[in-house]
Amino acid sequence: MGSVQGKVYQVKVNGLPIACQTDATLNTVTNTTEKELCKPTGAESNAVTWVEYNVDSQGWDISFSGQAFADSLVNANANLLSLFIAGDVLVEVDFHTNVDVKGFDGNQIQFYSGTGIMTAITLNAPTTGVATYDVTIQGTGALTELLTPITT
Repeated sequence: MGSVQGKVYQVKVNGLPIACQTDATLNTVTNTTEKELCKPTGAESNAVTWVEYNVDSQGWDISFSGQAFADSLVNANANLLSLFIAGDVLVEVDFHTNVDVKGFDGNQIQFYSGTGIMTAITLNAPTTGVATYDVTIQGTGALTELLTPITT
C-alpha cells in the first residue's frame, strides 16, 4: 500500500482545473452538541458521568492556492476574482486524484465533489518571489464521494 503524493490531487471549479495550483485542502467537519445529563439518583450520585454528544450536522470546504498571473487565464486569479466581484460565487467544485500526473501509482481514482460558495479570495504580493492567491469555497449541501477502481 503506497502513500499518495500531494501533487496528484487537483481542484476543478465549474469543470475546469485550477491554473498553476500549488496547494489544496479538503476539510470535513461533524458539528455536535452535548447531550443533557439527567440528575443522578440514589447510589449513582457520586459516580463519574461521561459526556455524550448528538450529531447535529456535517459540513465541508475546499481551499486552494495558485500562482497569480497578469493575464486572464481560465480558472486563475483574475478569472476567479471577476466571478467573485460579479457575485457569481455559487460554483461546482471537484477535489480528485489526477491519474495523468507522473508518479501516480494508486489503484483507484478518488473523486469528491459538490456545490460550494466562494467565500474568500486573497491575493498575496510578496516583496520577492511570485504573487500567489488563495481561495476558500464553503460547501453547501452534501459532499459526494466516488471511488473508481483503475483497471489496466
